[in-house]
Amino acid sequence: MDTRVLILSASLGEGHRQASVAIEDELRRQCPSATVHVADFGEFLNHTFYSLMRFGYLQSLRLAPRIYGDFYRRTMAIAPDSRVQRRLNRLGLAALHGFIADYDPDLVICTYPTPAGVLSRLRELGATRVPVATIVTDYTVHSQWLHPAVDMYFVGAEQIREAVIQRGFDPARIHATGIPIRHQFAEPLDRRAARQQLGLDPDRPVLLLMGGAYGVLPRLGKMPRLLRGLPPEVQVLVVCGRDPRSYRRFQREALACDLGRMRVFGFVEPVHLFMAASDLVVTK
Repeated sequence: MDTRVLILSASLGEGHRQASVAIEDELRRQCPSATVHVADFGEFLNHTFYSLMRFGYLQSLRLAPRIYGDFYRRTMAIAPDSRVQRRLNRLGLAALHGFIADYDPDLVICTYPTPAGVLSRLRELGATRVPVATIVTDYTVHSQWLHPAVDMYFVGAEQIREAVIQRGFDPARIHATGIPIRHQFAEPLDRRAARQQLGLDPDRPVLLLMGGAYGVLPRLGKMPRLLRGLPPEVQVLVVCGRDPRSYRRFQREALACDLGRMRVFGFVEPVHLFMAASDLVVTK
């Protein structure tokens, strides 16, 4: 019988989604007979509620990063049985339970914390016995990731593993594996070849500016003016992600200078190619 795997992520930050893509790709490479399904946790929530939550999250990162950071720090150590956590663990509970009953996975992998909490609650209620693994896609230990009924944790570094153990979790359940990335990043690329593939001069230095998938690089709006002070031989690649305002801003700057010097992109998939072509990357 084929193994069935469900990967739960969320479109609240591209890193969570990219981790799920990397896991899906590797499962298909190593286990071709497995059935793998990737789902956005938002599919199990009210559409309007999820849209507002996503909008608020992204706007807080863009416009009030200090306030978001303060909120993040204040909630780092909330108890699993706190009122706030209990409410979070009920989000989409019925819909997710129904989907798991229909899909009948042999394993659920979470790359976002909220569905891990909901699944932990379903396990505690006896509503499902499916094994749950959580991939912690942060280099810190936040209570949102830690739930008693999750079977296995995979974290980004040994220090994170020790910090989770200090929270009272069984060391045998915590594995320091690094954060999953797509296999393309492990394949060496020739810098000159990468530059030629991107239409760049292979003999001139390249600066890559990346604002993340949603353009939340701090002070991104000031970057066009700062880029004018670069030496003329520097070629600039700007990846604006899914932020149309940043794209238009940099496009205007590119039109105002030598187009061969600055090239502007929206969301790109072959990030490894852009990185291989570059001498310096400026990002979040």
